[in-house]
Amino acid sequence: MRKACLAPLLAGLSVAACAPKARPDLVVPKGTPSGWMEIGCVNWAEEFPAHPDVHFRVWHDGDFFYIEYKVREELTKAEQDVPGGFVHLDSCVECFLHPDPENSPWYYSLEWNAAGHMFLARRTGRDNPEVAPLAVIESVRTEPSLGHEPFGPVALDGPWTLKVAIPASALFKDGLRTWDGFTCRMNFYKCTQGVENKDFLSWSPVHTPKPSFHNPETFRSVEFEK
Repeated sequence: MRKACLAPLLAGLSVAACAPKARPDLVVPKGTPSGWMEIGCVNWAEEFPAHPDVHFRVWHDGDFFYIEYKVREELTKAEQDVPGGFVHLDSCVECFLHPDPENSPWYYSLEWNAAGHMFLARRTGRDNPEVAPLAVIESVRTEPSLGHEPFGPVALDGPWTLKVAIPASALFKDGLRTWDGFTCRMNFYKCTQGVENKDFLSWSPVHTPKPSFHNPETFRSVEFEK
């Protein structure tokens, strides 16, 4: 496993690298962004060695959970432009969130392409997702540095960024009203499947024979500051 897989435990973010197990792996600060963390685990390096430079940071204000991604890669594309479309076929960044792992198998997959178009679903695994209603998907605000218009594969001179603002109500089956003090388990990902040089990266490492992000046992504990 690459050294990059230790990225969640690096300085610059409120994490519990050497603390007692009862503490969360990640604390989402309130009001100000965290430090940048790397999505750097190349879990299936023999078959898919591509390693874009991908970082993210997080924060919240009670009403919204903010994630900002920064991606430098060989080719970038964002052809999907329909809410709920197959954005994983584009240059895609993702956040999987499990609200109640002790009592429920249901988690959420939140996925965006480089143009800020989103797929959001509640699910218990890869198959048969319960896709969010259109109004819920549209309630998530996105600010892509490349704009919202779709585009085919292009080699950029520098990184692209995407900032998303996720309302508590985006967890559309959980009745969440505020992110204050919320606890859950999460993992963050980057993938591009619709190009020849596919990539599959994660924040917390995934140990499966083939690429799969639908592994709640790999999610890390997260706590939102009050």
